[in-house]
Amino acid sequence: SGPLPATIGNLSNVQFLELGNNNFNGTLPSEMGGMTGLISVLLYGNRFTGALPSTIGGWTNVATVDMSKNSFSADSGLPTEIGLWTNCEVLAFHEAGIGSSIPSEIGGISALKVLDLSLNQLTGEMPVEVGNLNALETFNVEENRIEGPIPTQIGQLTGLTRLVMTKNFFNSAVPTEIGNLINLETLALNFNRLTGQIPDEITQLDGLTEAFLEINSFSGTIPANIGNMASLESFTAFRNKRGIRPGIGGPLPESLGRLSSLNWFDVAENSITGEIPIGLGDL
Repeated sequence: SGPLPATIGNLSNVQFLELGNNNFNGTLPSEMGGMTGLISVLLYGNRFTGALPSTIGGWTNVATVDMSKNSFSADSGLPTEIGLWTNCEVLAFHEAGIGSSIPSEIGGISALKVLDLSLNQLTGEMPVEVGNLNALETFNVEENRIEGPIPTQIGQLTGLTRLVMTKNFFNSAVPTEIGNLINLETLALNFNRLTGQIPDEITQLDGLTEAFLEINSFSGTIPANIGNMASLESFTAFRNKRGIRPGIGGPLPESLGRLSSLNWFDVAENSITGEIPIGLGDL
C-alpha cells in the first residue's frame, strides 16, 4: 500500500513491473520515466490518482501497459508521449478515471493489438490517426463522452475483430468504410446519436456474429442483403424511433431467412412496415 517512491525510477533495468490488485495510491512519480527497460507495466486495481506523468513516454520498449481500475484525474488524459511506445501491443485503461480527449499521437503506436479505454470520461472527437493502428484487433471505447463522427479512417483497421463504441455521443452516419473490416466479429455502436441509413456495406462482413445498433437515430431500411452475413447470431436495432425521428422503416428484407445462425433479432420501436418474411419461419 501507499505511494510509489520516487527512487523507483532508478530501476532502469527492470523489465516487468507488476503491482496489480493492491492498495497503492497517490500519483505516479515522474521519475518512473527513468525505468527505460520496462516491457510490461501492470498497475491495474489500485488507487492511483492525479495526472499521468509525461515522462512515461520514456518506456519506449514497453509491450503491455494495463492501468485499469484506478482513479486518475479526469482533468488530464493520456499524455501525448504515449505515441513513442511503438512496440506496445496492449494498452488498457479500463475504468481508470482518465478524461480529456484521445491524443492524436496514439496513432504512432503501430504495434498495438488491444486498445481498451472503456468506462472513462474521455471527451472530444475520435482522432483520425487511429486509422494508423494497422495491427489493432480489439478497439473498445465504451461508456465515455466522445462525440462527433466515427472517422472514415476506421475502415483501415482491417485486422479488427471487436469494435465497441457503446454509450458515447457519436453522431452523423456510420461511414461506408465499415465494410472494409472483413475480420470483424463484434460491432457495438449502440447508445449513441448515429443517424442516416445503416450502410449496405455492413453486409460484406460475413464473419460478423454480433451487431448492436440500438438506441440511436438510424433511418432508412435494414440492408436488403443482410442475408449475406452468414455468421450473424445477434442483430439489435431497437428504439431508433426517437422523438420526431421515424427510426428504421420499410419492410423486413426477405434475405433474413438465410441467416441460419441468427438467435436474436430485435427491431422494436421503429417504423417497420409490411409482412414478416416467410423465410424467417425456417430459422
